[in-house]
Amino acid sequence: VQDMKTLVILLLSALSLCAQTTPNQRKNTIPATNVWVAAPVGGVLYDLEVYNLSTSTLYVHVFDTNALPANGAFPTIAPIQLPANSTATISYFNGRRFDVGITVATSTTPLTLTNGTASFKMSINYGGSQ
Repeated sequence: VQDMKTLVILLLSALSLCAQTTPNQRKNTIPATNVWVAAPVGGVLYDLEVYNLSTSTLYVHVFDTNALPANGAFPTIAPIQLPANSTATISYFNGRRFDVGITVATSTTPLTLTNGTASFKMSINYGGSQ
């Protein structure tokens, strides 16, 4: 019985620590853009929704940076193909950690960044450190 009490106390302590993160924030781009520093400091990405306003396919690149990287940079997560006039959503149930910041850009090429034109709107849900 004592071991069970200890286990329950440890579990409750762990849950309490998990709850002590910065509350999630929802941010949206107002004008169409081609790059967005969604979080200028490290944090946890929970979901991202992107709408392609252009008439051509673009690729969404997400970087662990607090500024737009140079063309040719490899994104932190796999690029998302976004056909013309369509929406894509990325969701992480437990969140995806970014140490430096969260920067999102559109690219005309899939594997490395080739910065596109101001042609997407976005919404992001992120929180503080985990």
